[in-house]
Amino acid sequence: CVVGVFPGTGIGGGCVYRGEIIQGRHVTCMEVGHTQVMAGGPITGNKRQGSLESIASRLAIAAAAAQQAYRGEAPHLRKAVGTDIADIRSGALADSVENGDESVKQIIKSAAVHIGNAVGGLIHLLAPEVIVLGGGLVDAMPDLYVKTVEKTVADFIMPSYHDTYRIETAKLGDDAAVMGAAAWAKHVLTDEVVPPVITKE
Repeated sequence: CVVGVFPGTGIGGGCVYRGEIIQGRHVTCMEVGHTQVMAGGPITGNKRQGSLESIASRLAIAAAAAQQAYRGEAPHLRKAVGTDIADIRSGALADSVENGDESVKQIIKSAAVHIGNAVGGLIHLLAPEVIVLGGGLVDAMPDLYVKTVEKTVADFIMPSYHDTYRIETAKLGDDAAVMGAAAWAKHVLTDEVVPPVITKE
């Protein structure tokens, strides 16, 4: 069992169990980003309140960092890219942290803690052997981000789950989607798997 969690503009998720992608019968599943983690929290674009995506996505981090830059609490970020959320991408956030913007570092760590708690919940639910973290935030700040997630997961999960999993970072970068699609197509054609047809009944 392998679970993927990919924080980016939103937060994507997926699971492969015994060689098969877990899918819903009528709609997609593993919408990790839309899991509620904070009652009364921020509202996302789909009007869901307190979802993981609303407080831990790169977009949420960028919005919080922009506020800190505007207030003068993230001087390097303000000087480097300003306060426009569209310009505060993963690389800019990493650069901000490396150049001493402590407030931005704390925002990122807080988001990573939320991701870690969500991953812990997935471990309790699915008992995966491997959790793959990917996306721009992970690529830009593997030490800060991944280590925070790892520690949070270890503190969160029940003792019986310790040493049953490992956390890895994605290695395929921008090729992941096309390679995954090709692997799935090969699997379906070679093993005569009939993928479910997603319909609205």
